[in-house]
Amino acid sequence: MGSGNSPVDTRKEFIIKMAFSSLQDFLAMGGHGIYVWLAYAAGLIVFSYNLVSPTLAKRYLFRRLQQQIRREQSTSQTPKT
Repeated sequence: MGSGNSPVDTRKEFIIKMAFSSLQDFLAMGGHGIYVWLAYAAGLIVFSYNLVSPTLAKRYLFRRLQQQIRREQSTSQTPKT
């Protein structure tokens, strides 16, 4: 115990080392940037579609149901002779 550190020292030192030296290097991704960013874009498009599609389908369904209800009400209100 002569080192001066307590035996129960729970501190951890985290050293953050940047993998890229500049923003341009980050965007280039070591020459694979076009593939990496296209993959991110494709994933974002699919995710966005999966997020928006149910809402649009629900809106369309409610609109169709309202039209059908109006049609049925208008035909039931007309006198039959």
